[in-house]
Amino acid sequence: MSLLDRFRAQPEWQHEDPSVRTAAVDDLADDAQGLLVAIATEDADAGVRAAAVSRLTVPATLRRIAETDTDERVRADATAVLRDIAVAGTDPDLAQAALSGLSATKDLGEVARAAALEAVGRSALERLDAQKTIAMVSRRSDHAAVRQAALDRVTDGDELLAVATKSEHRDIAVAAFERLLSGAPASRELLKTVATRARAKPVARRARAALAALDAEPAPAPVGGRGQRRERLCETVETLTGASDSQLLHHALADAEREWAALDVLALAVSAQQVPLDRTVESGEVDPAVAERWSAGLAAAREHLVRLDLARSEADRARERHLSEVAARTAVCERLSGLLAAPPENAEELLANLATLSAAWAALASESAEPAATTRAITQLQGRFDALLAQADTVLERRRSAGDRAARLTELTAALEEISGIATTDDLKRRWAGPHAEWRELVKAAEPAEVEGLVARVERAQATRTERLEAMRAERLKREEANLFKHQRRCEEWEQVVADEALELPSAERALRATRSLLGNLGHVPRQGRDTLTARLRKVQTELTGRVRELRGLVEWKQWANLTVQAALCQRLEALQAVEDDGTVRKEYGEVMLGWRQASEVQPGEGDDIWKRFKLAHDAIQPRVEADLAKQNAARQESLAQKQALCEEAERLAVSTDWVATAQRLTAMQGEWKRVGPATRKQEREVWNRFRAACGAFFARRRDDLVERKQVWSKNGALKEALCKKAEALADETDLPAAKDVVRQLQKDWKAVGPVRRARSEALWTRFRAACDQVFNRSQQASAAESQEKIAARTAVSARLDALVPSADAAPDAVPEGLADQVAAIRAEWRQLAPVPGPQALELAKRFEASLDSLLERVPAAFAGTDLDPARNHGALERLCERVEALLDASVTSPVADGRSPAEVLAARLREALATNTMGARVDPAVQRRATIDEVKRIQTERQGLGVVLGESGRRLSDRFRAACDRFFQLNPAPAARTPQSRDGGHQPPRSKKRTESGRP
Repeated sequence: MSLLDRFRAQPEWQHEDPSVRTAAVDDLADDAQGLLVAIATEDADAGVRAAAVSRLTVPATLRRIAETDTDERVRADATAVLRDIAVAGTDPDLAQAALSGLSATKDLGEVARAAALEAVGRSALERLDAQKTIAMVSRRSDHAAVRQAALDRVTDGDELLAVATKSEHRDIAVAAFERLLSGAPASRELLKTVATRARAKPVARRARAALAALDAEPAPAPVGGRGQRRERLCETVETLTGASDSQLLHHALADAEREWAALDVLALAVSAQQVPLDRTVESGEVDPAVAERWSAGLAAAREHLVRLDLARSEADRARERHLSEVAARTAVCERLSGLLAAPPENAEELLANLATLSAAWAALASESAEPAATTRAITQLQGRFDALLAQADTVLERRRSAGDRAARLTELTAALEEISGIATTDDLKRRWAGPHAEWRELVKAAEPAEVEGLVARVERAQATRTERLEAMRAERLKREEANLFKHQRRCEEWEQVVADEALELPSAERALRATRSLLGNLGHVPRQGRDTLTARLRKVQTELTGRVRELRGLVEWKQWANLTVQAALCQRLEALQAVEDDGTVRKEYGEVMLGWRQASEVQPGEGDDIWKRFKLAHDAIQPRVEADLAKQNAARQESLAQKQALCEEAERLAVSTDWVATAQRLTAMQGEWKRVGPATRKQEREVWNRFRAACGAFFARRRDDLVERKQVWSKNGALKEALCKKAEALADETDLPAAKDVVRQLQKDWKAVGPVRRARSEALWTRFRAACDQVFNRSQQASAAESQEKIAARTAVSARLDALVPSADAAPDAVPEGLADQVAAIRAEWRQLAPVPGPQALELAKRFEASLDSLLERVPAAFAGTDLDPARNHGALERLCERVEALLDASVTSPVADGRSPAEVLAARLREALATNTMGARVDPAVQRRATIDEVKRIQTERQGLGVVLGESGRRLSDRFRAACDRFFQLNPAPAARTPQSRDGGHQPPRSKKRTESGRP
């Protein structure tokens, strides 16, 4: 009992919750019958009463509850407990007492069938009247004598047949079959039924033998021998008058009448054949004497059958009258029992009804058809009624006593109430006995008025005392059981310690000390478990003593051997100082430390020098190990971060519908996951589960989507098949531009069609591309032929220009006449030629420009005054450089560049703004900036028109112009995209699609 239970105001079986009370009833001890009786008779909840009834073992109390309780389930449970006691009880008096409380045929039959005691089974059988139940007992009872007694009381033919066929006890089945045969001649149908259904093999064999005997009788001749058969039938009918079973008699009489009628039909047939009398065939006429004998025997048998039916009906009516008499007498007994069980204040009602009930019982005895002594049930009821009358007389006598004992009863009641509040068990038992015995004696002779209110007080005091005693006893038993259980558990632990092969000396010594301590102080334990526990503990102590002695020897040897091991570990740890690989040092350090812990135990005072040596080497290595561990932890954290990033990306991709790319990415991520180093074990498991869940979710969605896409793939495959056929139909088309347009449209349609199954996709695409490539190859072949003609024309013009370039050994002043005009004509012809597509156009243009540059460099005087004049272009380029540099200087000059502060710059801008406002000509800086940029772009355009400026000075001017333009546009970036560079490296406006005659923009 816990400390909280000690402070409870009331026990749990008095709790407000019925379920708590039911659980408390289940926890009560079996010997607390007084408390269980009180709960079973006084508790308001039927479930609690039923739980208490199931724990009761007193037949008288159970019988009273089965008779008087208001709840049908409680009455049924009480009856079931009585039946169980009567069936399983080994005490004859207790079993007979339980049987006296049973009255239902079903319960009596169960006791008669399964009672452990033969006498109880016989008593239950004597109270049975139903033929069906008696036959069941004869078939299934566990006692041979009871089975035989039950069979002797079976008189119904159908029940005898059931016993013969269903009983598994051979002796009973054979006896029942013999009684069937002795009652009347057995019919063929009856024998067949027994032969096929009997469970006992001897019965089946006898039935088959009887059938064989019937079949072995000589069959009568077809016509002759009928007289003898009629005589045998007369004899059979005459013997039926001795039968006792009406049903068997009815069947036998019907068989005889059918056989007689069959002989009459045969006689009519013989008469119709008109057989001569001199042949060996009987006449169809019946002997009058035989016919008269048949009629007389038949009439006698029928009269006997009627008498049997009347006797059976009379027996049934007698049985019903007997049952009604038993029920009426039982009702009187129940009424008197209920009056006796009523509270004491109803004594007047008992006295008033006692004479009435006695008169009613006498009337029932006088109206009985037969003496009551001849019927067992009535005899038992008479005994019960007499006992109830005696109990009533005793009750009335007790209640007639004088009231001078009231004062003593009051005094004793107060004393008992005081004693019930004592806290010690000895006082509750010792001081209670005397006053309570005296109180009981006085109450027996007192009137109800004398003890009115006192009984309840004493019962409450007794209940309080019983509750306290039960609580103390339960608490003591619980403590003892808990103590025993605790000791048993400890003993089991020590037994496991003894059986442990890896037992170490400290554990063995601790277990041995604990065993000795427990043997010296077992405390309070149940008596039946003390001896067993003590024997187990002594055995464990003996075994532990041997193990400790053995382990001490092993420890001493191990301590001696550990000195050598420690020296080797010191050498390994000192050798690590020369190892450069931190990973190897860390691994070896861990192994050395583990080995040192395993070999740390040595004899006291013998390992000090080795320990100092080990400590010195350890302190030298430990910083490196800790640094490597920190590095490893950092690497693990970095790996964890990478894996978490992979998890996040996988979770984002889990909802993607780009199946191919996402699947490829997830596959790649799985490879990355393998390449990433490990994290800590717990974190590794968590992130792996997260990553695997995300990947699994995506691939599950892709699998589901694949099922849907297969249908789409089939449809798309048909569409692409049709496009392939259309493309292949263009193979012989002569209108190539139109065929290319159709192919382009087919390609657009191909792209519009969705995907197909991968197994067909490549084949369809190869087929479609081959058909399209065939059309484009034919077109390219035609375009290539046309391009060759254009290239040849431009190559010829470029060759003519190359021919005009003087040779290196020609005189500088030898200028061909009309050279400028020829060059102008060649340039005009170049511009009129059709453009050449592809990279060959740029090569031809470079060749043409190179020839033109060589010609201008060799004979510049020939081009004086023309747009190709180098001198004029040199001056113009210098002027353009000056203009760009002037614009650059204007844009570079800023207020901040001259060293003024931001405040001074702001003041200067304000002054300028005021000046412009005063003058009325305010200029927007953005507009001015765009105008400057446009001016530089126009200068670049003019530079493009100058052409080539020859000589070293020309190259310097070109570099100067390009540098000035680049600097300007760096300081003043154009709002649009950066303009392309000119031939000299400067920026220029966007090129138009139209090209110059030299191929340059």
